[in-house]
Amino acid sequence: MSCLSEEYKFIIDAVKSAITNTPIDKNYENVNYRKVCSIALSHCISSLLSRALKLSSISVDEDILKKISASDKIMLMSSLARKNARENITKIFKENDVDFVLLKGANLQNLYPEKYWRYSCDIDVLVKEKDYEKSYKIFKNAGYDFDSRNDKHYVFTKKPYICVEIHKKLCSENNFFENVWQNTIEKDGSLVLKKEFELAYLVYHIAENFSKNAGIGIHSVTDIYLYIKNYKNEIDEKVLYDYLEKNGILKFYQSLKTLGEIWFENKESSEFYDRLTDFIISGNRNGNASNAASIRMNNNKPLFFEKILFMFSKIFLPYKDLKKIYPALEKVPFLLPVFWLIRIAGIVFRREHRSFQRANDIFKNTNKKSIENTKEIFKELDLYNKKIITVRKKHYENAQKEKP
Repeated sequence: MSCLSEEYKFIIDAVKSAITNTPIDKNYENVNYRKVCSIALSHCISSLLSRALKLSSISVDEDILKKISASDKIMLMSSLARKNARENITKIFKENDVDFVLLKGANLQNLYPEKYWRYSCDIDVLVKEKDYEKSYKIFKNAGYDFDSRNDKHYVFTKKPYICVEIHKKLCSENNFFENVWQNTIEKDGSLVLKKEFELAYLVYHIAENFSKNAGIGIHSVTDIYLYIKNYKNEIDEKVLYDYLEKNGILKFYQSLKTLGEIWFENKESSEFYDRLTDFIISGNRNGNASNAASIRMNNNKPLFFEKILFMFSKIFLPYKDLKKIYPALEKVPFLLPVFWLIRIAGIVFRREHRSFQRANDIFKNTNKKSIENTKEIFKELDLYNKKIITVRKKHYENAQKEKP
């Protein structure tokens, strides 16, 4: 990884240090720790960085340490709150005779030396379709606040840290994952997914996010690496590869697996994996606006024209999308042009507006080179122009705020 910046090399070694409980074994003399701190915060891995700094006895400025420490404490408190919530959810479902499976972050946290080091913003739980409406009533009666629903799940919250997504299915438009209950086994009194099926679903979910946002977090690569390392004796590789091939994500999985070995086992890198590393770290845990724009732009047309068209599509949202931002629009749909003007005013005159920041990022950082680089990465991962990833179109179109 010789072509990467010192900060990128350091952040990878810091994650490796934390998950292996060993000091950083390289001498870094020209690292900008403010940049390192910024990367850690944007990827929600401040707890891993904090542990690595302590293990390696690395001295950084006090204000940087305060930022890292504050983030670490918030992650710990929110993780403890979610732990209590998961125990409460388990108790509630068992008392009401509802079969359920905990998904994603709830299970991935077990792979890390300290569970709270793996950031998770919500609790995902799967129930059978016959128990879906029943689950809604159970959570309402248990004191959770109903937030929203879509074609795939209900969302409940409990301030300040708890967000629960109750799923009736894993994916909106992928028939492969419909046989989820046939791929569960009982372990310690609870249902869990079989390892090949769970790993295939995790990779699919990461690929879906990668295709939507043109980026994933450092934690996604770390998750896959730790999952393989911890469960390699329980995974039937032939079955796993069959699942991945059926979903069109075998090459993507193999690339993530190789990248994890490069990061954490000193496997020799290549020009492509250096570019992929740079691509991932330069975004945040959800990619970034300029990379996402790059994959949707055509290098054969004038770039400024492409940027204008892209921004036009993001500003002048269709009615179904704009009413999610401005609920009042649903009562007065004929005022759609007025709400477009309100949105434009917010973007132009509020510099803190997310859309302003994204627009600024796109116009500053999107160029012909970045567009070509993004598309080359997608092609190498066998994701370019593939229809296996639906970008959750139906999922978002069907989002509703009303009670069922």
